[in-house]
Formats: sequence, structure tokens, C-alpha cells
Amino acid sequence: MKIKTLLLIGLLLVVAALSPLTAQAAATEPAEAGQANGCPPSEVRFGPYYANPAVYFLEQYPDKPLVAGQDDGVGVSGVISIHVGGVTVKSYTAEDVYAEAAGCYCDHESCVDEPAGNGGAECFDENHMGGHWYTAGQLIGHNCTAKYTDYTDRVTSVGVWARMTPESQEWIKEGLSVRYPEANVRQLSYDVMPYSTLTSFDCNGAYGTTCSLYYNVNGLQIFDPGQYRITYTITTMGTPATLPRTLIGTAVIAVPPSEQSWFGPALRDYFEVYVLSLSGR
Repeated sequence: MKIKTLLLIGLLLVVAALSPLTAQAAATEPAEAGQANGCPPSEVRFGPYYANPAVYFLEQYPDKPLVAGQDDGVGVSGVISIHVGGVTVKSYTAEDVYAEAAGCYCDHESCVDEPAGNGGAECFDENHMGGHWYTAGQLIGHNCTAKYTDYTDRVTSVGVWARMTPESQEWIKEGLSVRYPEANVRQLSYDVMPYSTLTSFDCNGAYGTTCSLYYNVNGLQIFDPGQYRITYTITTMGTPATLPRTLIGTAVIAVPPSEQSWFGPALRDYFEVYVLSLSGR
């Protein structure tokens, strides 16, 4: 069922490529009175995976890894993918607008585009609110040009650990040790990074505002049977509009192909390590 897992992950990651706005696109909007320079203030829009990074453990091998000492050194292998969102900044520049010729320039939809009264000294509208008469070359106002700029929040460091779940700790201490008095938890947490190789790093805008990294994990040795969650700590550089960040969370783990079904979940929050001659784990 590997195809099912990859399709699901791919669907989730497509969102990262669809940043809400295209970088450097420009649009002209009318100036709004009362705002600085006649234009709206800059606006920051947060991209996919900004608040919550998308971190996955995929392609686990083998499907049922054994504890160190029973696995002939195979350990646990797979791929860690990390996706951290950036921001899009909408900013404005004010462009002066001048009258091309003398005349009435309406600032209200009901304004009558004709001079009124003494030689065109005034304009008028249906509600007598008054328009404005300008001579050729006179400054009328401003047009605000909006620009959208994408910024990736570049990842500066990554830490990843495999941690035994509290349920598995209890299973070993309260259940397994009754049958096997020598049973105990040898190690709760394992640093995954010494077993990992960075294979892809793209924070240059190929996926919109998303910074994406991939690591190959090869032969992580785990000493105790049970269920393990993968936790992470990610630090970022920040952007011109946001501060550097430290992101902490738990990875989503793809269910191994041998355990998948078309009607069952393809993702979960743990992987499992087994020991020979014991049932239940």
C-alpha cells in the first residue's frame, strides 16, 4: 500500500506549493484617505505550514524492525521530510497622479463631469457635494501600486529524536517485567540525526514560501521493544517581516505497507519495534 501513502502525502504537500499570492505580482489600487502616504500599510500573510510545520517519517524499513542485537544490525531506516512555511508581504508604493488637462475630476460616482458656475471654477454632483477642478499639470492625488513578495523562513538547524511512548514504558515496567524480571527500559530517547543524511534542501522559493528538507535515516539502533514517536526541534532564520523561530512538535508517521489497508489509516503518530519470542509487541 505504499502507493496509497505516497498519494496521501503528496496531496498534503501540494498545498505548500500553492502560496496564497504570487511573488512580485503587482496591482494598482486607489489610495485611501487618512492612511500613511495615502496608501494602506504593509500586510503579512502566512504561508502553508508556517504555524505548524509538516514533518513526516516515510518509507520505513523494515516494516517490523527488531531490537538491537536481534536485527543483525539492520535497525530502523526511512525518510524524514520537513516543510516549514514562510510569509508573503503585501506592500505599496504611492505614485503621483497629475491632471492631463484642465477640467473637473470627479471623486464621487455621482459627480457630473462638467464645470459649473463661474467659468468652471467649481464642479458639482447630484448631491451638491462638490467635485474638484484642476488645471493642467496640477497634482490630483496618488495611485497605490501593490506588490507581493514571497519570503521563505530558512531552516538553520534540525534536531530529531525517537522517544518511547509512555504506554510502552508502562508495558515494560508493569507488564513485561512480571513475566521477565530482568526486563527494564534501557533507553527512552534516541538521537536520530547521527543516523541521518541530508539529501535535499530547498529554501529558494521552488515551493512558494515553503522551505523543504529531506533526510535519509539509515539503521537507527533501538534497544527496547515498543512504540516510538518522532519528535523534532527546528530553528529558522526569520524573514524581513518575521523573527527567527524555534519550532517543536511530533512527526506524522506513514503506516508500513504490510500493515496498511484500503480502509485503514495510512498515517499515525508512532512506529513500532519488536522483540523475538514476545507477543503483543
